[in-house]
Amino acid sequence: MERQKLMPLHLLLIALPVIASILGGLLTTGSLTAFTTLSGAQGISPAQFHLAISIFVGVFAFIWRFFPKTYVVIEIFVLALFYTITMSTALQLKSNLLFLFGLNIVYAFLLAVVTKLTFYNKFLLRFRLFAFTLIAALLHASYFFVLYKLLTDSYTPSSFVENYLGAFYLFIFTGFGLSLADNIITRKDIEELRKIQQRQAEEEDETEDDI
Repeated sequence: MERQKLMPLHLLLIALPVIASILGGLLTTGSLTAFTTLSGAQGISPAQFHLAISIFVGVFAFIWRFFPKTYVVIEIFVLALFYTITMSTALQLKSNLLFLFGLNIVYAFLLAVVTKLTFYNKFLLRFRLFAFTLIAALLHASYFFVLYKLLTDSYTPSSFVENYLGAFYLFIFTGFGLSLADNIITRKDIEELRKIQQRQAEEEDETEDDI
């Protein structure tokens, strides 16, 4: 399959999920202060999680659409490593770093799979945002469950529900941004394809007239 030529418009796959995620976080937390206040996993703000997740999802969509699929492996490894370093600094972790890195690798891989199976599955086209949000939020809440077990023993069933609801808002806004970007790019591609087909038809007509 021939890959499309990259255009500035295609960067919307990264920009819109990030913008939508940040706006959604501000709306759901109620204020910039609450959005950027350290909470949750002891030293990580909602804004940091929203930014990290939306960047990963956007970059994955960008790579999946325009680059060889092996680049996804590089993204998973590089971002998981980067997030492990930043998280260990924020959480002041000096041990279990290998475990945290492995956890981030697994989480990033599964999130990439969820994004691919929902957003790039023709059978789920009409329901992709809903399916993406429900499954990704469950994955995120499970990630928090393991992360909390690493940091503290105070995790409760209510904590899981709270994390799931927070992740639900995170992914519904991120998914909306990704869906919007994908629709804009697809419509532009269709317009370009129609122009090419029309040009080819006109050239064929001119050739027939010459004959």
